[in-house]
Amino acid sequence: TPSPTPSPTPSPTPSSPHQVPLPPPSPSPSPYPSPFPSLPPSPFPSPSPQPVIYPTPFPPPSTPPPERQPRSVWIGVVLSCSFLFVFLIFLAFSQKVFNISPISKGSRIRWKREEQRERDW
Repeated sequence: TPSPTPSPTPSPTPSSPHQVPLPPPSPSPSPYPSPFPSLPPSPFPSPSPQPVIYPTPFPPPSTPPPERQPRSVWIGVVLSCSFLFVFLIFLAFSQKVFNISPISKGSRIRWKREEQRERDW
């Protein structure tokens, strides 16, 4: 008798944690069918057969990655726009400080005249 018992037990022992949960589910299905007949009249039958509860956790993990991608794209667009805006402000500020403005034709003529005067001297 000891030899037959070890043979069944070795398989349970390696997967004892897996094997242990499996026996409880097998007895639990038997009680489940009994509540099911009583449940059909009540609204509980839909919740009880709902395996959707388990799928629902799976969709949320799948949904966040798509959300993250748009967020990253949105962040990239915002950063690029802000960088361009700051760069334009810097250009405007530098033009005011260093008087680097597009030289108009009149100012060019005046500048050339001043150079000619210096050469004449």
